[in-house]
Amino acid sequence: MVLMYGQALGNSLEARRLYQEAFPERRLPNHKTFANVVQRLRENGKFQPRFSDRGRERTERTLDAEEEILNVVENDPGISIRRLSYRVGVSPFVVWRTLHEQGLHPYHVQRVQHLKPEDLPPAEIRAHPEMITRTQQSFIRRAEACIRNGGGHFENFL
Repeated sequence: MVLMYGQALGNSLEARRLYQEAFPERRLPNHKTFANVVQRLRENGKFQPRFSDRGRERTERTLDAEEEILNVVENDPGISIRRLSYRVGVSPFVVWRTLHEQGLHPYHVQRVQHLKPEDLPPAEIRAHPEMITRTQQSFIRRAEACIRNGGGHFENFL
């Protein structure tokens, strides 16, 4: 199409006629398609349309709502999308999109606290004597197999 448009010196109707002569078995595109393809190639440097910068711009109200959504979620991380959309006054989709863009998920509480050694109860290992014997035998068998295979991954047994 681009070659035909070039041969026709930018005349879409002439490019369409040349295309029909060159490819009689193909479906004949509208003459505007030739100009559109060349224009897209000039603007984007490729034949596929750009999918970014499409659609309506986000309104200032939505941008303000996004900040409020993130503040509410920070204070109440277990809040549902429906309650959050009602509280902020935007659609549930706006809430979902805002959370999704920030890597957050509804009902997934993400607060983390650091545990200190005194927070954990003292651990005590109690094992049945038979279990200790099986573990020792298994270790010896696996270590021998590891040695036979050149000693790879022996650190797993330490």
